[in-house]
Amino acid sequence: MIDVIEMNTFAYYSQPGDVLRGAFNWELLYKRLPITEEENRRRGDSADPIYTPVLAGGLFAIDRDWFSMLGGYDKGLNIWGGEQYELSFKTWQCGGVMYEVPCSRVGHIYRNYMPYTVPGGAITIDRNHVRVAEVWMDQYKNYFYKRKPHLKGLDYGDISDMVALRKRLNCKSFQWYMEKVAYDILKKYPPVEPVPLASGFVRNGPITAAGRLCLEARTNKLSLGVCAEDYQHPLERETVKSKQTFELSFRDELKLSRGGKCADVAEHAAGSDVTLMACHGAGGNQRIVHKRSCGSISAYLSGVCLTASTGGTSVTVEPCAISDPKQLWCFSKYNNDTVRDVL
Repeated sequence: MIDVIEMNTFAYYSQPGDVLRGAFNWELLYKRLPITEEENRRRGDSADPIYTPVLAGGLFAIDRDWFSMLGGYDKGLNIWGGEQYELSFKTWQCGGVMYEVPCSRVGHIYRNYMPYTVPGGAITIDRNHVRVAEVWMDQYKNYFYKRKPHLKGLDYGDISDMVALRKRLNCKSFQWYMEKVAYDILKKYPPVEPVPLASGFVRNGPITAAGRLCLEARTNKLSLGVCAEDYQHPLERETVKSKQTFELSFRDELKLSRGGKCADVAEHAAGSDVTLMACHGAGGNQRIVHKRSCGSISAYLSGVCLTASTGGTSVTVEPCAISDPKQLWCFSKYNNDTVRDVL
Protein backbone atom coordinates (compact mmCIF):
# COMPACT_ATOMS: atom_id res chain seq x y z
CA MET A 1 0.00 0.00 0.00
CA ILE A 2 1.25 3.49 -0.80
CA ASP A 3 0.64 5.98 2.00
CA VAL A 4 0.96 9.75 1.80
CA ILE A 5 3.77 11.91 3.18
CA GLU A 6 2.58 15.52 3.10
CA MET A 7 5.09 17.55 1.08
CA ASN A 8 5.26 20.57 3.42
CA THR A 9 4.96 19.06 6.90
CA PHE A 10 6.01 15.43 6.27
CA ALA A 11 2.85 14.33 8.08
CA TYR A 12 2.12 10.66 7.36
CA TYR A 13 -1.34 9.30 6.62
CA SER A 14 -3.13 6.74 4.46
CA GLN A 15 -4.74 7.63 1.16
CA PRO A 16 -8.48 8.42 1.15
CA GLY A 17 -10.32 5.13 1.40
CA ASP A 18 -7.13 3.44 2.65
CA VAL A 19 -7.27 -0.14 1.33
CA LEU A 20 -8.62 -0.06 -2.23
CA ARG A 21 -7.96 -1.88 -5.51
CA GLY A 22 -6.13 -0.37 -8.47
CA ALA A 23 -8.18 0.11 -11.63
CA PHE A 24 -8.50 2.27 -14.76
CA ASN A 25 -11.03 4.08 -16.89
CA TRP A 26 -11.21 3.93 -20.68
CA GLU A 27 -8.88 6.90 -21.09
CA LEU A 28 -6.34 4.75 -19.23
CA LEU A 29 -6.29 7.01 -16.20
CA TYR A 30 -5.45 5.28 -12.92
CA LYS A 31 -8.38 4.82 -10.54
CA ARG A 32 -9.01 3.10 -7.22
CA LEU A 33 -12.06 0.94 -6.50
CA PRO A 34 -13.51 -0.54 -3.29
CA ILE A 35 -12.91 -4.15 -2.34
CA THR A 36 -15.78 -6.23 -3.70
CA GLU A 37 -17.92 -8.61 -1.65
CA GLU A 38 -16.55 -11.45 -3.75
CA GLU A 39 -12.99 -10.49 -2.84
CA ASN A 40 -13.82 -10.17 0.85
CA ARG A 41 -15.29 -13.69 0.82
CA ARG A 42 -12.10 -15.01 -0.77
CA ARG A 43 -9.88 -13.27 1.80
CA GLY A 44 -11.58 -14.09 5.06
CA ASP A 45 -9.50 -11.63 7.12
CA SER A 46 -9.04 -7.86 6.74
CA ALA A 47 -5.26 -8.27 6.88
CA ASP A 48 -5.15 -10.71 3.96
CA PRO A 49 -3.75 -9.51 0.61
CA ILE A 50 -6.24 -8.25 -1.98
CA TYR A 51 -6.29 -9.14 -5.66
CA THR A 52 -5.79 -5.88 -7.57
CA PRO A 53 -6.38 -5.47 -11.32
CA VAL A 54 -3.79 -2.70 -11.73
CA LEU A 55 -0.73 -1.59 -9.78
CA ALA A 56 -0.04 2.07 -9.11
CA GLY A 57 3.26 1.93 -10.98
CA GLY A 58 5.62 3.88 -8.78
CA LEU A 59 6.15 1.39 -5.98
CA PHE A 60 5.82 -2.38 -6.10
CA ALA A 61 7.65 -5.61 -5.33
CA ILE A 62 7.94 -8.39 -7.91
CA ASP A 63 9.74 -11.70 -8.15
CA ARG A 64 12.88 -11.08 -10.22
CA ASP A 65 12.68 -14.31 -12.21
CA TRP A 66 9.01 -13.70 -13.00
CA PHE A 67 9.77 -10.14 -14.09
CA SER A 68 12.49 -11.46 -16.42
CA MET A 69 10.19 -14.15 -17.84
CA LEU A 70 7.65 -11.42 -18.66
CA GLY A 71 10.36 -9.60 -20.57
CA GLY A 72 10.61 -6.76 -18.04
CA TYR A 73 9.06 -3.56 -19.25
CA ASP A 74 8.19 -3.24 -22.92
CA LYS A 75 11.33 -1.63 -24.36
CA GLY A 76 9.17 0.28 -26.81
CA LEU A 77 7.61 2.38 -24.05
CA ASN A 78 9.26 5.77 -23.83
CA ILE A 79 10.21 7.83 -20.75
CA TRP A 80 7.08 7.67 -18.57
CA GLY A 81 3.43 6.65 -18.71
CA GLY A 82 1.52 3.43 -19.40
CA GLU A 83 4.06 1.10 -17.83
CA GLN A 84 1.77 0.17 -14.92
CA TYR A 85 -0.93 -1.01 -17.33
CA GLU A 86 1.52 -2.94 -19.49
CA LEU A 87 2.97 -4.78 -16.47
CA SER A 88 -0.44 -5.30 -14.83
CA PHE A 89 -2.16 -6.66 -17.93
CA LYS A 90 0.58 -9.07 -18.85
CA THR A 91 1.05 -10.26 -15.25
CA TRP A 92 -2.59 -11.31 -15.01
CA GLN A 93 -3.04 -12.45 -18.60
CA CYS A 94 0.15 -14.50 -18.58
CA GLY A 95 -0.54 -16.49 -15.40
CA GLY A 96 0.55 -14.22 -12.56
CA VAL A 97 -1.22 -12.60 -9.63
CA MET A 98 -1.00 -9.09 -8.17
CA TYR A 99 -1.91 -8.05 -4.63
CA GLU A 100 -2.43 -4.98 -2.54
CA VAL A 101 -1.06 -5.94 0.90
CA PRO A 102 -2.73 -3.98 3.74
CA CYS A 103 0.08 -4.65 6.22
CA SER A 104 2.89 -3.69 3.82
CA ARG A 105 3.18 0.09 3.53
CA VAL A 106 5.50 2.60 1.90
CA GLY A 107 5.20 6.36 2.38
CA HIS A 108 5.43 8.55 -0.72
CA ILE A 109 5.77 12.32 -0.95
CA TYR A 110 3.04 13.47 -3.32
CA ARG A 111 3.91 16.90 -4.73
CA ASN A 112 1.28 19.30 -6.00
CA TYR A 113 3.37 19.91 -9.12
CA MET A 114 5.41 17.80 -11.52
CA PRO A 115 9.11 18.48 -10.83
CA TYR A 116 10.22 17.40 -14.30
CA THR A 117 8.99 17.40 -17.86
CA VAL A 118 8.44 14.42 -20.14
CA PRO A 119 10.35 14.83 -23.42
CA GLY A 120 7.76 15.03 -26.16
CA GLY A 121 5.05 15.98 -23.68
CA ALA A 122 1.59 14.41 -23.72
CA ILE A 123 2.15 12.71 -27.07
CA THR A 124 4.79 10.48 -25.46
CA ILE A 125 2.30 9.26 -22.87
CA ASP A 126 -0.40 8.89 -25.52
CA ARG A 127 1.92 6.79 -27.68
CA ASN A 128 2.70 4.52 -24.71
CA HIS A 129 -1.01 4.04 -24.00
CA VAL A 130 -1.73 3.21 -27.64
CA ARG A 131 1.08 0.67 -27.65
CA VAL A 132 -0.27 -1.04 -24.53
CA ALA A 133 -3.79 -1.07 -25.98
CA GLU A 134 -2.61 -2.60 -29.26
CA VAL A 135 -0.62 -5.38 -27.58
CA TRP A 136 -2.83 -6.39 -24.66
CA MET A 137 -6.40 -5.09 -24.86
CA ASP A 138 -7.72 -6.99 -27.91
CA GLN A 139 -11.18 -5.72 -28.95
CA TYR A 140 -11.45 -3.65 -25.76
CA LYS A 141 -8.97 -1.21 -27.28
CA ASN A 142 -11.94 0.17 -29.21
CA TYR A 143 -13.34 1.56 -25.95
CA PHE A 144 -10.06 3.43 -25.46
CA TYR A 145 -10.21 4.82 -29.00
CA LYS A 146 -13.83 5.91 -28.52
CA ARG A 147 -12.66 8.10 -25.65
CA LYS A 148 -9.55 9.25 -27.51
CA PRO A 149 -10.38 9.07 -31.24
CA HIS A 150 -7.55 11.45 -32.13
CA LEU A 151 -5.03 8.74 -31.18
CA LYS A 152 -6.21 6.20 -33.74
CA GLY A 153 -3.50 5.91 -36.36
CA LEU A 154 -0.76 7.27 -34.08
CA ASP A 155 2.60 5.61 -34.77
CA TYR A 156 3.28 3.32 -31.78
CA GLY A 157 6.34 1.58 -33.17
CA ASP A 158 7.08 -2.09 -33.81
CA ILE A 159 5.16 -4.39 -31.44
CA SER A 160 6.14 -7.69 -33.07
CA ASP A 161 8.39 -8.69 -30.12
CA MET A 162 5.60 -8.08 -27.61
CA VAL A 163 3.03 -9.96 -29.71
CA ALA A 164 5.49 -12.87 -29.96
CA LEU A 165 6.06 -12.77 -26.18
CA ARG A 166 2.31 -12.93 -25.56
CA LYS A 167 2.01 -15.92 -27.89
CA ARG A 168 5.05 -17.69 -26.40
CA LEU A 169 3.74 -17.36 -22.84
CA ASN A 170 0.30 -18.54 -23.94
CA CYS A 171 -1.30 -15.48 -22.34
CA LYS A 172 -5.05 -15.22 -21.89
CA SER A 173 -7.34 -12.76 -23.65
CA PHE A 174 -8.25 -9.33 -22.33
CA GLN A 175 -11.85 -10.51 -22.15
CA TRP A 176 -10.74 -13.14 -19.64
CA TYR A 177 -9.01 -10.40 -17.65
CA MET A 178 -12.14 -8.21 -17.67
CA GLU A 179 -14.41 -11.10 -16.62
CA LYS A 180 -12.19 -12.73 -13.97
CA VAL A 181 -9.99 -9.94 -12.60
CA ALA A 182 -11.40 -6.50 -13.45
CA TYR A 183 -15.03 -7.65 -13.40
CA ASP A 184 -16.47 -4.44 -11.91
CA ILE A 185 -14.73 -1.89 -14.15
CA LEU A 186 -17.39 -1.93 -16.88
CA LYS A 187 -20.00 -1.10 -14.25
CA LYS A 188 -17.96 1.61 -12.57
CA TYR A 189 -16.56 3.05 -15.81
CA PRO A 190 -18.93 2.16 -18.68
CA PRO A 191 -17.43 2.78 -22.12
CA VAL A 192 -20.41 5.00 -22.96
CA GLU A 193 -21.69 6.91 -19.94
CA PRO A 194 -25.46 6.81 -19.39
CA VAL A 195 -27.47 9.98 -19.91
CA PRO A 196 -27.23 12.22 -16.81
CA LEU A 197 -30.03 12.03 -14.27
CA ALA A 198 -30.31 15.82 -14.50
CA SER A 199 -28.47 18.55 -16.40
CA GLY A 200 -28.21 22.25 -17.20
CA PHE A 201 -28.23 25.25 -14.91
CA VAL A 202 -28.75 24.70 -11.18
CA ARG A 203 -30.85 27.56 -9.79
CA ASN A 204 -31.20 28.31 -6.11
CA GLY A 205 -34.47 29.06 -4.33
CA PRO A 206 -38.19 28.59 -5.01
CA ILE A 207 -39.25 28.44 -8.67
CA THR A 208 -41.47 31.49 -8.23
CA ALA A 209 -38.76 33.66 -6.66
CA ALA A 210 -37.36 36.58 -8.66
CA GLY A 211 -33.64 37.06 -9.30
CA ARG A 212 -32.64 33.46 -8.63
CA LEU A 213 -28.89 32.79 -8.90
CA CYS A 214 -27.14 29.77 -10.38
CA LEU A 215 -24.40 27.47 -9.17
CA GLU A 216 -21.11 28.48 -10.73
CA ALA A 217 -17.57 27.08 -10.82
CA ARG A 218 -15.16 29.74 -9.60
CA THR A 219 -11.51 29.26 -8.59
CA ASN A 220 -11.99 25.55 -7.93
CA LYS A 221 -14.97 25.88 -5.64
CA LEU A 222 -18.72 26.28 -5.98
CA SER A 223 -20.20 29.75 -5.81
CA LEU A 224 -23.28 31.61 -7.03
CA GLY A 225 -23.63 33.94 -10.00
CA VAL A 226 -26.20 35.61 -12.19
CA CYS A 227 -27.58 32.85 -14.42
CA ALA A 228 -26.19 32.83 -17.96
CA GLU A 229 -29.72 32.90 -19.36
CA ASP A 230 -30.22 36.30 -17.74
CA TYR A 231 -27.28 37.92 -19.55
CA GLN A 232 -28.24 40.08 -22.52
CA HIS A 233 -24.95 40.04 -24.42
CA PRO A 234 -24.40 36.72 -26.31
CA LEU A 235 -20.64 36.61 -25.63
CA GLU A 236 -21.11 37.13 -21.90
CA ARG A 237 -23.86 34.53 -21.89
CA GLU A 238 -21.65 31.89 -23.52
CA THR A 239 -18.68 32.67 -21.27
CA VAL A 240 -20.74 32.26 -18.11
CA LYS A 241 -22.63 29.25 -19.46
CA SER A 242 -19.51 27.08 -19.49
CA LYS A 243 -19.06 27.68 -15.74
CA GLN A 244 -22.70 27.08 -14.86
CA THR A 245 -23.62 23.93 -16.81
CA PHE A 246 -23.70 20.92 -14.50
CA GLU A 247 -24.83 17.29 -14.59
CA LEU A 248 -26.12 14.91 -11.97
CA SER A 249 -24.22 11.88 -13.22
CA PHE A 250 -25.34 8.26 -13.01
CA ARG A 251 -22.80 7.93 -10.16
CA ASP A 252 -24.64 10.63 -8.19
CA GLU A 253 -21.93 13.24 -8.77
CA LEU A 254 -22.53 16.96 -9.19
CA LYS A 255 -20.31 17.31 -12.23
CA LEU A 256 -19.31 20.22 -14.44
CA SER A 257 -20.38 19.36 -17.97
CA ARG A 258 -16.95 20.43 -19.26
CA GLY A 259 -13.57 19.82 -17.67
CA GLY A 260 -14.13 16.60 -15.72
CA LYS A 261 -14.50 18.23 -12.28
CA CYS A 262 -16.95 17.27 -9.55
CA ALA A 263 -18.20 18.87 -6.35
CA ASP A 264 -16.12 17.40 -3.52
CA VAL A 265 -17.35 17.78 0.06
CA ALA A 266 -14.03 17.13 1.78
CA GLU A 267 -14.86 19.28 4.82
CA HIS A 268 -18.16 18.60 6.58
CA ALA A 269 -18.08 21.33 9.22
CA ALA A 270 -20.75 24.04 8.92
CA GLY A 271 -19.53 26.94 6.81
CA SER A 272 -17.03 24.88 4.80
CA ASP A 273 -16.59 25.57 1.08
CA VAL A 274 -17.48 22.96 -1.54
CA THR A 275 -14.39 22.38 -3.66
CA LEU A 276 -14.19 21.24 -7.28
CA MET A 277 -11.83 18.33 -7.84
CA ALA A 278 -11.12 15.94 -10.69
CA CYS A 279 -13.94 13.36 -10.81
CA HIS A 280 -12.61 10.03 -9.54
CA GLY A 281 -15.78 7.94 -9.89
CA ALA A 282 -15.32 6.22 -6.53
CA GLY A 283 -18.10 7.98 -4.61
CA GLY A 284 -16.89 9.11 -1.20
CA ASN A 285 -16.75 12.90 -0.87
CA GLN A 286 -18.07 13.27 -4.43
CA ARG A 287 -21.28 11.30 -3.98
CA ILE A 288 -24.31 13.51 -3.46
CA VAL A 289 -28.01 12.97 -2.87
CA HIS A 290 -30.57 14.84 -4.98
CA LYS A 291 -34.02 13.64 -6.03
CA ARG A 292 -35.11 13.95 -9.64
CA SER A 293 -36.94 17.17 -8.88
CA CYS A 294 -36.22 20.45 -7.10
CA GLY A 295 -34.86 19.86 -3.64
CA SER A 296 -31.78 19.75 -1.46
CA ILE A 297 -28.32 18.64 -2.56
CA SER A 298 -26.63 16.80 0.29
CA ALA A 299 -23.37 14.94 0.83
CA TYR A 300 -23.93 11.19 0.95
CA LEU A 301 -21.30 10.57 3.64
CA SER A 302 -22.18 13.32 6.10
CA GLY A 303 -25.68 14.47 5.20
CA VAL A 304 -24.81 18.18 5.20
CA CYS A 305 -26.55 20.30 2.56
CA LEU A 306 -25.31 22.77 -0.05
CA THR A 307 -26.46 26.18 1.13
CA ALA A 308 -26.49 29.54 -0.64
CA SER A 309 -25.39 32.54 1.37
CA THR A 310 -27.91 35.22 2.22
CA GLY A 311 -27.44 38.12 -0.18
CA GLY A 312 -24.02 36.91 -1.28
CA THR A 313 -22.40 34.60 -3.81
CA SER A 314 -20.83 31.91 -1.62
CA VAL A 315 -21.94 28.28 -1.31
CA THR A 316 -21.15 26.34 1.85
CA VAL A 317 -22.29 23.17 3.59
CA GLU A 318 -24.66 23.52 6.54
CA PRO A 319 -26.94 21.22 8.55
CA CYS A 320 -29.95 20.38 6.40
CA ALA A 321 -33.20 22.23 7.06
CA ILE A 322 -36.20 21.10 5.03
CA SER A 323 -37.87 24.50 4.88
CA ASP A 324 -34.75 26.56 4.11
CA PRO A 325 -35.07 28.09 0.60
CA LYS A 326 -31.30 28.64 0.53
CA GLN A 327 -30.99 24.82 0.33
CA LEU A 328 -33.42 24.43 -2.55
CA TRP A 329 -31.81 23.65 -5.90
CA CYS A 330 -33.38 23.02 -9.31
CA PHE A 331 -31.72 21.67 -12.45
CA SER A 332 -32.96 22.96 -15.81
CA LYS A 333 -33.76 19.42 -16.96
CA TYR A 334 -34.53 16.14 -15.23
CA ASN A 335 -34.26 12.91 -17.19
CA ASN A 336 -36.73 10.53 -15.61
CA ASP A 337 -35.98 7.82 -18.17
CA THR A 338 -32.40 7.30 -16.92
CA VAL A 339 -31.99 4.08 -14.98
CA ARG A 340 -30.34 4.84 -11.65
CA ASP A 341 -27.80 2.17 -10.73
CA VAL A 342 -26.69 2.82 -7.17
CA LEU A 343 -23.00 1.90 -6.99
